[in-house]
Parts: sequence; structure tokens; C-alpha cells
Amino acid sequence: MGVMATRAVLAVAGVVLLASLQAFAQAPSEGGGTWTFEVRPDPFGDGALLDLRGLNEETAGEKGWMVARDGKLFIPGSDRPFRGWSAGLRPFGCSYEMGELAYTARLYAKLGINQVREMSDANASVLPAAGSADITKINPEGLAKLHRLVAAMKAEGVYVTYCPWWHLEVRNSPQLPGFASAKAFYWCEDLQELAKGWYRQILTAENPYTGVPLAESGSILIQAVTESHLTGWKTEPAARGMKVTVGAGAQAKETALPAGASHILNVGKQPFEIQRVRAGVIFRDGKPRKATAADLYGYARQEPVRTDATDRGLRITLPEDTYYTIVR
Repeated sequence: MGVMATRAVLAVAGVVLLASLQAFAQAPSEGGGTWTFEVRPDPFGDGALLDLRGLNEETAGEKGWMVARDGKLFIPGSDRPFRGWSAGLRPFGCSYEMGELAYTARLYAKLGINQVREMSDANASVLPAAGSADITKINPEGLAKLHRLVAAMKAEGVYVTYCPWWHLEVRNSPQLPGFASAKAFYWCEDLQELAKGWYRQILTAENPYTGVPLAESGSILIQAVTESHLTGWKTEPAARGMKVTVGAGAQAKETALPAGASHILNVGKQPFEIQRVRAGVIFRDGKPRKATAADLYGYARQEPVRTDATDRGLRITLPEDTYYTIVR
């Protein structure tokens, strides 16, 4: 579908959405001119002007594992790359009961969404509770939330991208004596082993709503950390025999670093650095466009963005170390 045709479809969809919102919203109060916007539940009837559920698979992953080929993902049996029409999923306050999740999944599918990124309560509460005697064990209630979420989305043809991004503060734990931090811990080997244990529990426990563990479900994509490191992160090879102090107060002790260890000089600060992103976008209508690189917070960077006229259209090469590229 061309760019202009896509815009026409989006324009129609916008009109339909506006009409839908007006139909479901309450009428203004007398004399006030304003009202509380409360949307009534969608009945998902056959008379809907716009229902894109049929674009999704009957159930996500029904044809098996996606296949990676030439840097793209393919659903088995298809020669066209998988295209994820995604939405972020952060339903804080959601009960995570199956009925509520099923409604959310059906609504997403109706809007043409076939992929959601999970970074909400199910992710946050899967970690051991603060002060747990054994921080190697995940919270089963959080895992149950994740299981229900995956099952509900799967039933409406929606894939789940699970993004564990954890911050855990540990103080004087038997598993990690002396460690105390509320920072993400992907560069510390002992904490990496802790996270691997959590991963094993999350991915290998059977999902009672689908009958298979997440590791064997074709409807979930696992996103590992894609960031390289914080801006300003700096290390150097540790000197032979170098010692560091572990713990604090009466529990403090000196420990020699192993051979080949690195000494962290600076842990850096936000934003994270992204490296080696090699991709481009082609606009087939050939119209001139301006591309601007932006940082994590949406502010313009000074580096120019390369644009080239090709026989397929205007190609914009995305900068390798940039979070966002804004095209006008």
C-alpha cells in the first residue's frame, strides 16, 4: 500500500474513531458545557464500522515458532516478513483477572494491534518481594499475572514482547552479601547469575492457561537488554592483585579481583547509548523530507541524517547511535 493510500486509510480510521468515541461518551451536563469522559464497554457487535480483528491470526503463534531470515522474522509458511503493529502495555491498576485481560486483548485486536510490549505490573511484581529471605525465588503471583496476560493476548492473535527491566535493592542478603544498590545490574556478574535464575523460573514454569511454558509458546517474544551502556560508562583492566571493599561497617572486607577483571571508573548516567543500529527507511512517493536525529528525550542532535534519492524512492539512513529519527 502506498503512502498516500495509507494516509487515506488513517484519515478514515480517525473519523470512525472520533465517531466511536462520541457514541460511547456521556452527554454534556446541563448548562456546564463540560463532562466527565467515561467510555462505555465495547459490545464487539457485528455492526461495528471498524473491526480489524480479522487481520490477526486466529491465535498468536498457531503456526509455530517464527523463523529468522535475513534479519527479519517470518511466520512459518509465509514469504512476507512479520510486521508488528505494536502498543505499549502498562495497565497499572488493572486487576489482571482473565475477564479484564480478555476484554483488553479483544479491544487491541479490533484496533489492528497484533503485538504488545509488556512492562507493567506483571513485570514489576514477578520479582521477589522486598526483604524476601530468598531473593533467588520469583513471586508466583507476578508470574500468574504474566501467564494470564500471555494467554489472553494469544487468544486474540496478539503477540507479547516481554521486556524484563529490573531494579532491585539488596542489602546483606545471604545470596549476595554486602551488595546494596537500586540500579539495573546487567554488568555485575553475581547479579547476572541471579537474573538468569529468575529467567529460568519465568520461562520454564508451565502456563496453566495454555498448557505450555513461555519458553515453548510461539506467541511471546523476549526482549533482552538492547542498550549498550549508560552515557559516560568507562572501564579499564584491573591491575593485577587489585582489591576492592565489599560490604559496609562491621561486614566490610577486602576481596581480590580475579584475573582479567575490569575496574569500573564511571557508571555513567542517562541516556543509554545505542550502538550498531544499521537500518533505513524508504519513502516511495519520492517527496523531499527533512530528517532530524533526536536523543532519548526527543531533543534534536547536531549530527546530520543521510538521505539519498534511489530508484525505489527517498531513502533515509537511520544513524547508528540514535534513539529516534524524526522525519518531516
